[in-house]
Amino acid sequence: MKNFIRKLAITLTLVMTFALCFAFVGCSINDCIEGKEHSWEEVSSTATCTKNGNATYKCNWCNKEKIETQKALGHTTSVGTCSRCGVSLGNWSVSYFVDEFNNPTNHKYIRCDTVQGTFSNSATTNSKLTAYILVYKQIENMDLLKVDVKLYEYGSQVVKGIYSSEKYDITVLDTKNVKHYLTGTIHQGEDRISFDEVDEIISILKQQGTINVYMKSSKYSTSTYLFSIETSNFYDMVDALY
Repeated sequence: MKNFIRKLAITLTLVMTFALCFAFVGCSINDCIEGKEHSWEEVSSTATCTKNGNATYKCNWCNKEKIETQKALGHTTSVGTCSRCGVSLGNWSVSYFVDEFNNPTNHKYIRCDTVQGTFSNSATTNSKLTAYILVYKQIENMDLLKVDVKLYEYGSQVVKGIYSSEKYDITVLDTKNVKHYLTGTIHQGEDRISFDEVDEIISILKQQGTINVYMKSSKYSTSTYLFSIETSNFYDMVDALY
Protein backbone atom coordinates (compact mmCIF):
# COMPACT_ATOMS: atom_id res chain seq x y z
CA MET A 1 0.00 0.00 0.00
CA LYS A 2 2.82 2.36 0.93
CA ASN A 3 4.55 1.60 -2.37
CA PHE A 4 1.33 2.37 -4.25
CA ILE A 5 0.93 5.72 -2.49
CA ARG A 6 4.57 6.55 -3.14
CA LYS A 7 4.24 5.75 -6.87
CA LEU A 8 1.00 7.75 -7.07
CA ALA A 9 2.69 10.76 -5.46
CA ILE A 10 5.58 10.54 -7.90
CA THR A 11 3.18 10.27 -10.84
CA LEU A 12 1.17 13.30 -9.69
CA THR A 13 4.37 15.28 -9.21
CA LEU A 14 5.49 14.48 -12.76
CA VAL A 15 2.09 15.42 -14.16
CA MET A 16 2.07 18.75 -12.31
CA THR A 17 5.64 19.49 -13.38
CA PHE A 18 4.75 18.79 -17.01
CA ALA A 19 1.65 20.97 -16.75
CA LEU A 20 3.61 23.86 -15.27
CA CYS A 21 6.29 23.56 -17.94
CA PHE A 22 3.66 23.65 -20.65
CA ALA A 23 1.97 26.65 -19.07
CA PHE A 24 5.14 28.71 -18.81
CA VAL A 25 7.10 27.43 -21.77
CA GLY A 26 4.64 26.00 -24.26
CA CYS A 27 2.87 29.35 -24.64
CA SER A 28 6.06 31.41 -24.86
CA ILE A 29 6.39 33.89 -27.73
CA ASN A 30 9.60 32.07 -28.63
CA ASP A 31 7.79 28.80 -29.45
CA CYS A 32 6.09 28.09 -32.72
CA ILE A 33 4.15 25.04 -33.89
CA GLU A 34 6.01 21.73 -33.85
CA GLY A 35 8.81 21.55 -36.37
CA LYS A 36 8.61 25.24 -37.33
CA GLU A 37 10.40 28.43 -36.46
CA HIS A 38 8.63 31.76 -36.33
CA SER A 39 8.27 33.53 -39.65
CA TRP A 40 7.55 37.13 -38.65
CA GLU A 41 5.82 39.53 -41.01
CA GLU A 42 5.16 43.19 -40.25
CA VAL A 43 1.42 43.87 -40.24
CA SER A 44 1.32 47.44 -38.93
CA SER A 45 3.54 50.28 -37.77
CA THR A 46 3.13 53.64 -36.09
CA ALA A 47 6.57 54.87 -37.19
CA THR A 48 6.69 57.68 -39.76
CA CYS A 49 9.42 59.05 -42.00
CA THR A 50 10.62 61.35 -39.22
CA LYS A 51 9.33 59.84 -35.94
CA ASN A 52 9.95 56.56 -34.09
CA GLY A 53 7.03 54.21 -33.41
CA ASN A 54 6.02 50.61 -32.75
CA ALA A 55 5.84 47.83 -35.32
CA THR A 56 3.51 44.83 -34.90
CA TYR A 57 4.67 41.50 -36.35
CA LYS A 58 2.63 38.33 -36.88
CA CYS A 59 3.96 34.80 -37.33
CA ASN A 60 2.85 33.22 -40.60
CA TRP A 61 2.76 29.76 -38.93
CA CYS A 62 1.19 30.14 -35.49
CA ASN A 63 -0.40 33.63 -35.77
CA LYS A 64 1.31 34.84 -32.62
CA GLU A 65 2.12 38.55 -32.53
CA LYS A 66 4.92 40.64 -31.09
CA ILE A 67 5.50 44.37 -30.84
CA GLU A 68 8.90 46.01 -31.22
CA THR A 69 10.14 49.59 -31.17
CA GLN A 70 10.87 50.84 -34.67
CA LYS A 71 13.09 53.77 -35.65
CA ALA A 72 11.91 56.51 -37.99
CA LEU A 73 11.61 55.05 -41.48
CA GLY A 74 13.23 57.92 -43.36
CA HIS A 75 12.03 59.41 -46.64
CA THR A 76 11.95 57.23 -49.74
CA THR A 77 14.05 59.75 -51.68
CA SER A 78 16.37 62.70 -51.09
CA VAL A 79 15.23 64.48 -54.24
CA GLY A 80 11.64 65.06 -55.33
CA THR A 81 8.59 63.82 -53.44
CA CYS A 82 8.59 61.12 -50.75
CA SER A 83 6.21 58.34 -51.82
CA ARG A 84 5.56 57.42 -48.17
CA CYS A 85 4.50 60.75 -46.63
CA GLY A 86 4.07 62.95 -49.71
CA VAL A 87 6.42 65.72 -48.55
CA SER A 88 8.30 67.57 -51.27
CA LEU A 89 12.07 67.38 -50.79
CA GLY A 90 13.06 69.73 -53.54
CA ASN A 91 14.91 69.04 -56.76
CA TRP A 92 18.45 69.82 -55.64
CA SER A 93 21.13 67.59 -57.15
CA VAL A 94 24.89 67.58 -57.76
CA SER A 95 26.37 68.07 -61.21
CA TYR A 96 29.68 69.10 -62.84
CA PHE A 97 30.76 71.88 -65.14
CA VAL A 98 32.11 70.70 -68.50
CA ASP A 99 35.21 71.65 -70.49
CA GLU A 100 35.50 72.75 -74.12
CA PHE A 101 34.99 69.13 -75.21
CA ASN A 102 31.80 68.84 -73.16
CA ASN A 103 33.50 66.46 -70.72
CA PRO A 104 32.77 66.77 -66.98
CA THR A 105 35.42 68.60 -64.95
CA ASN A 106 36.15 68.33 -61.21
CA HIS A 107 34.31 71.61 -60.60
CA LYS A 108 31.03 70.64 -58.93
CA TYR A 109 27.85 72.62 -58.48
CA ILE A 110 24.41 71.93 -57.10
CA ARG A 111 21.28 72.94 -58.89
CA CYS A 112 17.53 73.12 -58.55
CA ASP A 113 15.92 72.57 -61.95
CA THR A 114 12.68 73.69 -63.51
CA VAL A 115 11.35 75.93 -60.76
CA GLN A 116 8.04 77.31 -62.01
CA GLY A 117 6.70 80.81 -61.44
CA THR A 118 5.33 83.88 -63.19
CA PHE A 119 6.71 87.11 -64.62
CA SER A 120 5.23 90.44 -65.62
CA ASN A 121 6.41 93.44 -67.64
CA SER A 122 4.94 96.22 -69.77
CA ALA A 123 3.74 93.70 -72.35
CA THR A 124 2.38 90.82 -70.23
CA THR A 125 1.09 89.91 -66.78
CA ASN A 126 1.65 86.69 -64.82
CA SER A 127 3.06 84.78 -67.77
CA LYS A 128 4.95 81.50 -67.49
CA LEU A 129 8.40 81.64 -65.89
CA THR A 130 10.97 78.86 -65.49
CA ALA A 131 13.92 79.37 -63.16
CA TYR A 132 17.12 77.40 -62.54
CA ILE A 133 19.18 77.93 -59.38
CA LEU A 134 22.91 77.15 -59.33
CA VAL A 135 25.24 77.11 -56.31
CA TYR A 136 28.98 76.63 -56.82
CA LYS A 137 32.46 77.66 -55.70
CA GLN A 138 34.06 80.61 -57.45
CA ILE A 139 36.98 79.60 -59.64
CA GLU A 140 38.89 82.72 -58.55
CA ASN A 141 38.44 81.83 -54.86
CA MET A 142 37.35 78.26 -54.10
CA ASP A 143 36.59 79.22 -50.51
CA LEU A 144 33.66 81.39 -51.63
CA LEU A 145 30.30 80.28 -52.99
CA LYS A 146 28.14 81.88 -55.65
CA VAL A 147 24.36 81.59 -55.98
CA ASP A 148 22.97 82.29 -59.45
CA VAL A 149 19.48 82.27 -60.93
CA LYS A 150 18.73 81.76 -64.62
CA LEU A 151 15.31 83.04 -65.67
CA TYR A 152 13.39 81.94 -68.76
CA GLU A 153 10.42 84.07 -69.76
CA TYR A 154 7.60 82.04 -71.30
CA GLY A 155 9.64 79.01 -70.26
CA SER A 156 12.20 79.42 -73.07
CA GLN A 157 13.48 83.01 -73.51
CA VAL A 158 16.48 83.50 -71.21
CA VAL A 159 16.92 86.84 -69.45
CA LYS A 160 20.32 88.37 -70.32
CA GLY A 161 22.37 91.45 -69.57
CA ILE A 162 22.59 92.41 -73.21
CA TYR A 163 23.78 96.02 -73.24
CA SER A 164 25.00 96.62 -69.70
CA SER A 165 25.06 95.23 -66.20
CA GLU A 166 21.77 95.45 -64.32
CA LYS A 167 20.80 95.38 -60.65
CA TYR A 168 17.80 93.57 -59.21
CA ASP A 169 15.97 94.18 -55.95
CA ILE A 170 15.19 90.78 -54.42
CA THR A 171 12.73 89.99 -51.63
CA VAL A 172 12.90 86.50 -50.16
CA LEU A 173 10.15 85.16 -47.88
CA ASP A 174 11.70 82.37 -45.82
CA THR A 175 10.06 79.31 -44.25
CA LYS A 176 9.29 81.31 -41.08
CA ASN A 177 7.49 84.03 -43.09
CA VAL A 178 10.35 86.48 -42.50
CA LYS A 179 11.18 88.82 -45.39
CA HIS A 180 14.81 89.34 -46.42
CA TYR A 181 15.69 92.28 -48.66
CA LEU A 182 18.60 91.37 -50.94
CA THR A 183 20.07 92.46 -54.24
CA GLY A 184 21.39 90.72 -57.33
CA THR A 185 23.42 91.57 -60.41
CA ILE A 186 23.32 90.37 -64.00
CA HIS A 187 26.50 91.38 -65.77
CA GLN A 188 26.74 92.47 -69.37
CA GLY A 189 26.68 89.51 -71.71
CA GLU A 190 25.73 87.03 -69.00
CA ASP A 191 22.54 85.00 -68.64
CA ARG A 192 22.22 84.68 -64.85
CA ILE A 193 21.50 86.88 -61.88
CA SER A 194 24.03 86.51 -59.05
CA PHE A 195 22.97 87.14 -55.46
CA ASP A 196 25.13 89.85 -53.86
CA GLU A 197 24.46 88.67 -50.27
CA VAL A 198 25.65 85.08 -50.71
CA ASP A 199 25.94 84.12 -47.03
CA GLU A 200 22.41 85.30 -46.30
CA ILE A 201 20.76 83.45 -49.19
CA ILE A 202 22.74 80.28 -48.35
CA SER A 203 21.48 80.50 -44.77
CA ILE A 204 17.89 80.86 -46.03
CA LEU A 205 18.23 77.93 -48.41
CA LYS A 206 19.39 75.73 -45.54
CA GLN A 207 15.96 76.08 -43.95
CA GLN A 208 13.67 73.13 -44.68
CA GLY A 209 10.52 73.98 -46.58
CA THR A 210 9.44 76.44 -49.25
CA ILE A 211 10.84 79.92 -49.81
CA ASN A 212 9.30 82.51 -52.13
CA VAL A 213 11.46 84.81 -54.24
CA TYR A 214 10.38 88.12 -55.81
CA MET A 215 12.82 89.88 -58.18
CA LYS A 216 12.38 93.33 -59.65
CA SER A 217 14.62 94.98 -62.21
CA SER A 218 15.97 98.32 -60.98
CA LYS A 219 16.38 99.43 -64.61
CA TYR A 220 13.01 98.30 -65.94
CA SER A 221 10.66 98.75 -62.99
CA THR A 222 7.79 96.86 -64.65
CA SER A 223 9.85 93.68 -65.05
CA THR A 224 9.14 91.42 -62.06
CA TYR A 225 9.69 87.71 -61.41
CA LEU A 226 8.02 85.53 -58.77
CA PHE A 227 8.84 81.89 -58.02
CA SER A 228 9.09 79.39 -55.15
CA ILE A 229 11.97 77.07 -54.22
CA GLU A 230 11.71 73.81 -52.29
CA THR A 231 14.79 73.80 -50.05
CA SER A 232 14.37 70.64 -47.95
CA ASN A 233 17.36 68.72 -49.33
CA PHE A 234 19.59 71.73 -49.97
CA TYR A 235 21.28 71.37 -46.57
CA ASP A 236 22.56 67.90 -47.48
CA MET A 237 23.44 68.76 -51.08
CA VAL A 238 25.51 71.87 -50.30
CA ASP A 239 27.92 69.71 -48.25
CA ALA A 240 28.91 68.00 -51.50
CA LEU A 241 30.67 71.22 -52.59
CA TYR A 242 33.23 70.96 -49.77
